[in-house]
Amino acid sequence: MIGWLFLPRSPGAYATHRIVDASELVALPDDISAETAAAVLLKGMTSWMLAEKCLAHAAIEGEAPKVMVLAAAGGVGSLLIPWLKYLGVTVFAHTSTEEKAAKVKANGADYVTTLPYSDLPDWVRKQNHGEGVHAVLDSVGADSWKSSIASLRKKGLWVVYGNASGPVPALSPLELSKAGSIYTSRPRLIDYVDNSVDLTTASQKLFALLRKNILKVEINQRFPLTEVAKAHQLLESRKTTGSTVLIP
Repeated sequence: MIGWLFLPRSPGAYATHRIVDASELVALPDDISAETAAAVLLKGMTSWMLAEKCLAHAAIEGEAPKVMVLAAAGGVGSLLIPWLKYLGVTVFAHTSTEEKAAKVKANGADYVTTLPYSDLPDWVRKQNHGEGVHAVLDSVGADSWKSSIASLRKKGLWVVYGNASGPVPALSPLELSKAGSIYTSRPRLIDYVDNSVDLTTASQKLFALLRKNILKVEINQRFPLTEVAKAHQLLESRKTTGSTVLIP
């Protein structure tokens, strides 16, 4: 087994070698390559946090969980959906284009839409016999938060884990009350893997789903470390697909 660096607590930069605390390392099994780990570790463990930790706080009683995933074709979304399906969740998904919607559907989502955010609450209830979902996993933020809240049933859970469109504005607790006594969380992965035991648990669950082929890694770009500037330029121009890795 080799050690793999993950979430260092001290600032750093791109390098071929670094000195870090052993508690920040994930042990890679022989059947998980360094490239695979580089492509999937952060996104995969974020999916673990959302699917297996955050959803444990949702008010789900006597039925299969129903969850809406925003940005469903993104890096986290593409891993989160099959993870949720593995756990028996009915997945409602939103993405921006019909091309992405087809990909999300093929990835296992039960219901997929590209409607504007303002139409999501009605769409959810139309698919779900007039009911909202148990939870919304929202990485969009500013543009989507009102619709996320309105898509929940009473005592539902709204999890905001990203700010793709900007941060959610200041929110009064009364908004949660008016929406049906809903709960909210703004989780950070670093708080869920802040010790070696939880870090090992999360990584082992991720590796297990990779072995079962439930989660798939799509590495479409590889760059030597000397070409890191080019890699960033392509990422910023949105000309990449799947994961991009740097090779020391």
